[in-house]
Amino acid sequence: MGMVSQSRSWDSSSDIEGHLCNLHPHHQPYMMAMQEANYHNLLHSYSDSSVSASPRQVSASKPSPSAATAADEDRVGGSHHETLPPPFIDFLGDLKRRQPRKAWEGPGELVGLNFQLLQICELLEFRWNNRSRTIPDCLGRCFCAELPWLLRRDPTGTALARTGGTKGAEEGKNPINPDGVCKIGDDVVGSAVEIGGSVGEKEGWLAGGLGVAGDMGSSWLESVKLCSGEKVGLVGGKGLLKMSFNLKQWSWVLGSFAMLALFSLSRDDHGSVRTPPVRRELRSVSRRDNTYNQMLSKTDNQVVLNNGLVQLTFSYPGGDVIGIKYKGIDNLLDIKNQPSNRGYWDLVWNKPGEKGGVDKLQGTRFKVVRETSDQIEISFTKTYSRSLGNASVPLNVDKRYIMQRGRSGFYAYSIFERLKGMPEVDMDQIRIVYKLQQDKFRYMAISDDRKRVMPTADDRANGLPLAYPEAVLLTNPSNPDFRGEVDDKYQYSSEDKDNKVHGWICKDPAVGFWIITPSDEFRTAGPFKQDLTSHVGPTALSMFVSTHYAGKEVGMTFQDGEAWRKVFGPVFIHLNSAPSSNEYLTLWENAKEQLVEEMQRWPYNFTQSKDFLSSDQRGSVAGQLLVRDRYRNKRLIWASSAYVGLAAPGNAGSWQKESKGYQFWTEANKQGYFLIKDVRPGNYSLYATVPGFIGDYKYEANITIEPGKEINLADLTYEPPRNGPTLWEIGIPDRSAAEFNVPDPSPTLMNQLYTNHTDKFRQYGLWERYSDLYPNHDLIYTVGTDNYPDDWFFAHVTRNKGNQTYEPTTWQIRFQLNKGANPGNYTLQLALASATNAEVQVRVNDWSANPPHFTTGLIGKDNAIARHGIHGLYWLFSVGLRNDRLQEGNNTIYLTQSRHKTTFDGIMYDYLRLEGPPQE
Repeated sequence: MGMVSQSRSWDSSSDIEGHLCNLHPHHQPYMMAMQEANYHNLLHSYSDSSVSASPRQVSASKPSPSAATAADEDRVGGSHHETLPPPFIDFLGDLKRRQPRKAWEGPGELVGLNFQLLQICELLEFRWNNRSRTIPDCLGRCFCAELPWLLRRDPTGTALARTGGTKGAEEGKNPINPDGVCKIGDDVVGSAVEIGGSVGEKEGWLAGGLGVAGDMGSSWLESVKLCSGEKVGLVGGKGLLKMSFNLKQWSWVLGSFAMLALFSLSRDDHGSVRTPPVRRELRSVSRRDNTYNQMLSKTDNQVVLNNGLVQLTFSYPGGDVIGIKYKGIDNLLDIKNQPSNRGYWDLVWNKPGEKGGVDKLQGTRFKVVRETSDQIEISFTKTYSRSLGNASVPLNVDKRYIMQRGRSGFYAYSIFERLKGMPEVDMDQIRIVYKLQQDKFRYMAISDDRKRVMPTADDRANGLPLAYPEAVLLTNPSNPDFRGEVDDKYQYSSEDKDNKVHGWICKDPAVGFWIITPSDEFRTAGPFKQDLTSHVGPTALSMFVSTHYAGKEVGMTFQDGEAWRKVFGPVFIHLNSAPSSNEYLTLWENAKEQLVEEMQRWPYNFTQSKDFLSSDQRGSVAGQLLVRDRYRNKRLIWASSAYVGLAAPGNAGSWQKESKGYQFWTEANKQGYFLIKDVRPGNYSLYATVPGFIGDYKYEANITIEPGKEINLADLTYEPPRNGPTLWEIGIPDRSAAEFNVPDPSPTLMNQLYTNHTDKFRQYGLWERYSDLYPNHDLIYTVGTDNYPDDWFFAHVTRNKGNQTYEPTTWQIRFQLNKGANPGNYTLQLALASATNAEVQVRVNDWSANPPHFTTGLIGKDNAIARHGIHGLYWLFSVGLRNDRLQEGNNTIYLTQSRHKTTFDGIMYDYLRLEGPPQE
């Protein structure tokens, strides 16, 4: 019968068996197992071969030291050109196109090439109409000549085993004979291979890697009776195993297993032949592991990742997350939205002086960055072109997603890049958005004391808009408990230092969706910067850059030609589940536990971008911060709970407006000791802010971080602004107005979550309560009589005169002064926690003085009053007061907020202090 040159047909199953004898002299156990499984009938199905209609050829000879010898050619019965099924040719070709890696040195939790071998077996389970393929001949060639070459390439990256015990790196016993022939029989894998100390001696190891961890490998081998019944396989732990036998020997082992698997998988007629145990077990293993092996699939317009726990669907080549399948829910994302409006990155930008826009950062190119049996990382890139003009932000973006085997979730990060020559641009917001199904996700959690059932987007749509679009009065909600409540996404903001995990819970089935941010290094404007988290939609956000609670001062402005590069993320999207709907609240506790795990793993060592640095590529800074304030204590004071950080070089406090670089912050302990670890190499200034003291600290010299090095700065001393002894003070110097009088909201404009809550300042409309509390005159505070928690309103705002008109307000501080004989000047320390289109004018004992004795000028754009923030950016003014402006006895300081265009113009005070003249 006609065949391709030097290939041969098979007249009977005995020919096939004879060929196996030539392939493997020690073949008897294989034949015994096949006879027991009734393989003669199976093999006989190949004897009625006919000529292939369109045979394809492939070269099995590759430039490899492990290529088959002439003796091998005699053994396999053919030349280097064999007739192979087209899918097998394509599969091998795909493997060979992979990037080479050094053999036996990839990460993994399985031994050998188990997943690739299973995949080969699956691909070879063809249901042909013509039986002309010379299967044993071509497979012998492929596995004995091709596979060693593939092993050298290590396409799966799983050749490095993670093992346990104290002797995990020792060689142990070799299950392969010196002549390269696998010992088949009662010692197929050796009585024990030392891979895990005493555990390894007892458990042994499965050569070739078919099966995961011990039990699975054991059951597979026992089912075909290829070993003596001893437990076989790899058992847990972490360690290192270096393969100690050559690639040619490996080819015999893998070839043997593959041949056996092939004949068990290739049968068309399932009715006449009993399904053998090996086929059942291998299919069981394949079902368990093939999900991971096939983690990636692609169509013309979609890319799908599936690790067996979570399935992600991306638009192609745009890179939007359009589907998340988990725990029986086909799509956690809102299927009512357009695919591009479910899970996406976006960026708010504008050219200077022009109107802004939003770029959805749609990719134009997709690639697989790296794929192993344990992990896959994919990339969607967007490249700037001047030909697009104003239609595209001048920026290159590489959106990355990582899925790992065994992890219920995925990682997301991006590399943003500006090249020299790109035009000028302002960028004000960078974020990731996930919009979930509102009929499933109804419970939101941000912190232990901020979690609740939430209204729906439909409830908002049916509500009454308030002072700005984000705030809505719920008038006809689906849940009557929400009637009369206000919903506003800004009510759920958090400081970045606290914004680590937040998300949503579906009660039935009990499923959670969480955004976990293990580090703040890629965020902007320091640890106290507030930003959005989750809100009604249901929507979950990962905010990287924004002007919220700060204004344009923290946006990124790039000059014409300015180059820049930064990694945002990774963040982890964690999915979890509970056994029953009654346990849905445990999902929040689990999410917090997952946060701890992610923080312990940071910085990650599995990202493939060279721009994201692992721990050994970073450095650290340690020291102790002390405070010298001789008017409070003649001794140095511990900077207890100080926030100490590294940011771009600048002036003291400049970090709160810095957005282009990375920042690294830590909280000092009670004694002021601090350690800032895992800092990217570069030049930084060291900054600090100390609770209880005004101002900002900056170390006098820049600090250069180098990989693997720790800098010990020993004792650092901060001397906060101070000119004289304290005569009186109002508030606590902590960069916040939370200690002042935050009133109850209007009964018709409440959010029940914040009733009797420490964050009562997040209630809507509190700025309007000033006119209610002070209807006839402005605030008057008498030192020594009044108490700031009750008598100092939290925000210095305008007065509402009706008809959308507003007027300035002037507050008074009245105090007694015993001047004494010291002729020195006085100082008013004026620390502000927030400012929005404001100007504070200071007058002493003359409310009509023009010009005022001091003015801040127009300051602030943080809009923290409207957005329910108790602070925005920090401001400090040391106001000098001449001695002759103050008088013996009664004095009054007038504080006027003179700007009054809107109800939101105003400031929040952090702390006020009057200091007397300096003393020796």
